[in-house]
Amino acid sequence: MLKNYGIMPESAYPGKPIGVLNHNHAELDTIISRFVNKLVRQGVTALDSSQKGYVNKVLDIYLGPVPAQFVYQQKNYTPKTFMAQVVKLDPDDFVELTSYTHHPFGQWFVLEDKYNWTGDAYYNVPLSDFRKITDTALAMGYTLGWDGDADDPDFLFMEGLAYLPGSISDEVKARQDAFKTQTTLLDHMMHIVDAVKDNKGKTWYYIKNSWGNINPIGGFMYMREDYFYQRTLAVIVHKKMIAAITGTLPPPKN
Repeated sequence: MLKNYGIMPESAYPGKPIGVLNHNHAELDTIISRFVNKLVRQGVTALDSSQKGYVNKVLDIYLGPVPAQFVYQQKNYTPKTFMAQVVKLDPDDFVELTSYTHHPFGQWFVLEDKYNWTGDAYYNVPLSDFRKITDTALAMGYTLGWDGDADDPDFLFMEGLAYLPGSISDEVKARQDAFKTQTTLLDHMMHIVDAVKDNKGKTWYYIKNSWGNINPIGGFMYMREDYFYQRTLAVIVHKKMIAAITGTLPPPKN
């Protein structure tokens, strides 16, 4: 997405119609869902120009038209020039990293989850390396993307906490079983910005949610390591951090 379209600051494209204060995509989701289901029933596998025009019109109504150019700090940019000159982010430097035993470690595989509708390949490492890579990245000042399960009853956003009750004797087996039984599903993304330890030595990951700042810690959460390593399907991390732990960069995707 970033490579194809670039990126903009929220000031240039807030993604809300003029006069609307908060994001609410319920109506938009309903309209697009009905449209897609109709196309599926008709056996449509590719949109024609009229159908693309309809989708763009709906998105413009609910999200606002996308500006081709915008001004940021008194300079003109396009989404692509803003990404190259201001954000200076190379999407190819970042890897979706996961850990599951039904695929070989040290290889890419397409994660079998309904939310991976683009068929993205994830790089697979042992859980011990997954943990080391995550912690090393944070210690070195990198932040990470979080892909995981926010629909779990132990995900307590309004309390700013996520943790699992009880104890887990075999983390790897429990993680694999939760994926196989769909106890863990990829239904949300967040931003991991830091980690701390409690007085028992347990790590709590400090994560920014996108559900507003209405909980006691301004929209952030503390996620204990048990929840993190059972309900996190993947993290998005700089590839240098993978090499720092495994000794090698991930090979190119096939």
